[in-house]
Amino acid sequence: MTTTYDWGWDRDAAQKYHNLDQTSQEHMDIYRGVGATITQGMGLDAQLSAAGLDWEVLESGFRYGDRYQYRETDYRKAIYRSDNGLLLDTVGPQWTPHQNAEIIGTFHEFCQQSGLEIEHIGELRQGRAIFAVARTDESFDLGGDEVYGKILFTGFHELGKGHRVDLMTLRKICGNGLTVPVRTNGKVISHVGEWNHDSVMQVLESAKTNFRDFGKQSQQLAETAMTVEEATIHLINAFGDPTKPVDQQSKVVKTCLELFQGEAKGANLLSAYNTAWGLLSYRDWE
Repeated sequence: MTTTYDWGWDRDAAQKYHNLDQTSQEHMDIYRGVGATITQGMGLDAQLSAAGLDWEVLESGFRYGDRYQYRETDYRKAIYRSDNGLLLDTVGPQWTPHQNAEIIGTFHEFCQQSGLEIEHIGELRQGRAIFAVARTDESFDLGGDEVYGKILFTGFHELGKGHRVDLMTLRKICGNGLTVPVRTNGKVISHVGEWNHDSVMQVLESAKTNFRDFGKQSQQLAETAMTVEEATIHLINAFGDPTKPVDQQSKVVKTCLELFQGEAKGANLLSAYNTAWGLLSYRDWE
């Protein structure tokens, strides 16, 4: 089994990351105030009830037309919530519903086996996405710059989105960090086929392995010196326009340079001061 985590510094990947994802702190802000905080000892049923996830995804054919005179049962089907009838999406015949109890239940089992505690679970967009967050039991220290991890498991009840596991790495000094998608064999957890408990457990376990690997690479970055000139060239190649002078570059480039030159929390730490780790860590652009 090959496990990869796709954070990189080539221009396309970096711009895609900036446009579609957030720093770990920004990522967590999406979920802040949503769902329920999970206390130690809560069983699965109690967790689902507390977060309003004690419902199932049901399927049916659907009617359409100005008088709803047509009925579709083969090409497309409707999926909806069992508790209030809310339409979640229309999907193809191969799309298989995976229930909240399966998704959160597998994460609950993983956390119990790994000695982790679920911190928070909830739903977004009226239940089209559900999530669970747990803090890992590992951290690493780069000369006073402590970094810890959280595992975010997001399930989707809609067409075109597979379930995903993200490793969030956060610096204790500022709460900022990276969100790293976790994949096994380069694949997401799709809705084609029944819920595969063992496969999902493998992806979740990979998140812990990835955190250890991330720690090793972070140490190497902290030991890699980088001048302001090198940082500027790198940022412009990744996010800017090489044909323009520095003062005409994008906000992303300018902000990262300011943070790199001492305006960020923790910029004076030896691990971050004029190092590749420091540049990588300054992602709080907006």
